Amino acid sequence: MNPTSAAEAVANGAQWLDEQHPGWWRKLDLETLDLEDCANCVCGQLARTSYAQERSTYRGYLKAYSEVLGFDAMTSLSTYPSPKFLWGYDELDEEWGKVICARLEADKLCVVEEVLQDSKQQEEVCV
Repeated sequence: MNPTSAAEAVANGAQWLDEQHPGWWRKLDLETLDLEDCANCVCGQLARTSYAQERSTYRGYLKAYSEVLGFDAMTSLSTYPSPKFLWGYDELDEEWGKVICARLEADKLCVVEEVLQDSKQQEEVCV
């Protein structure tokens, strides 16, 4: 779970969110996503929606692992011995955007497949 890039850290965070809050990406606004702004970062946006009650439960966990989960920039060398592991908010914004877009696209494909399957089943019933 020790990421070497923003992409790996975001993958860790997405996996953690999948386990804690299935469908989390549907609650985020990509237009306002900004990891440097607590109100518009991934956790900040989720806290404004349905997870507000749970925010205090995870606050300590997220504070301890925010860099590893891609919720905060890796700006300190206290965890890693080499500067090659550093990434900033711009990289995190980009990586979270990619993950969220991919998930939203997958959702659209699933809806299209369901419609096509329903349509095919209706055709079979009518024949």
